Amino acid sequence: MVIQIKLAVQAAGNLPAEIEPVRAPNSSSITPIKLKKNRSSRNVDRSRRLRHTLLEYNTDYLTLISANTAMTEKLSAYKLVRSQTVFDHPWVRIVQDLLEYEGKLFPYFYLASPVEAVATVGLTAQGEIILTRQYRHPIGQVIYDLPAGRLEPGEDPLAGARREFEEETGFYPRQIEQLGYYNQFPGTLRAATNLFFAHDLQATHQHLDPGEFLDVVLKPVSEVKEMILSGKIIDGSLQLGVLLALQKGLL
Repeated sequence: MVIQIKLAVQAAGNLPAEIEPVRAPNSSSITPIKLKKNRSSRNVDRSRRLRHTLLEYNTDYLTLISANTAMTEKLSAYKLVRSQTVFDHPWVRIVQDLLEYEGKLFPYFYLASPVEAVATVGLTAQGEIILTRQYRHPIGQVIYDLPAGRLEPGEDPLAGARREFEEETGFYPRQIEQLGYYNQFPGTLRAATNLFFAHDLQATHQHLDPGEFLDVVLKPVSEVKEMILSGKIIDGSLQLGVLLALQKGLL
């Protein structure tokens, strides 16, 4: 059904000038079509055929919207029967839930962080992005990433981003704003990251945590962008943060 309707809309885009696409509310992809007022009376039969064809397109479109709404309601019909924490640590919890869906029970395991994280794209007065470079043991590699860290319980994300940025880089961001908010693995991890953009940086001092070792690296925006697009940077917060800042015209 979806493929057929997409093809219909694409075909309608190639019809003559009598055809005009109409954007439907809350829709950015598939739109119904209407017929413009015919400026020529040379071919009444042709216009009638077009009107009939477009009626079929619009009917299929409304059918698709109704089906999508029903599917969303169906997918939301999960019920939590039981929840159990099988491993509890100040940094991470392993949770086993028992879910019910359409009369069937099944277990679901996931990791849950007690707090959210923050990561910040910092821009110097010389137009360079401040990166950190450090060893990440789960993947066994030294990588580039953003100044980032965990929030303290109850800490405001913006205040936490400022604190972490200064602790890791030795720069205090006098200007800072939120870029975005995301969860990198929503199927297995409940741990969201708040992304920020900082500039007007004041040099202070690093305050690294015990056991934390990293290099602070300054790179031009164009170089960081090229590294992301070529796959040389694998850190998700660094990728998304820089691309969001570029899209918003901040870099």
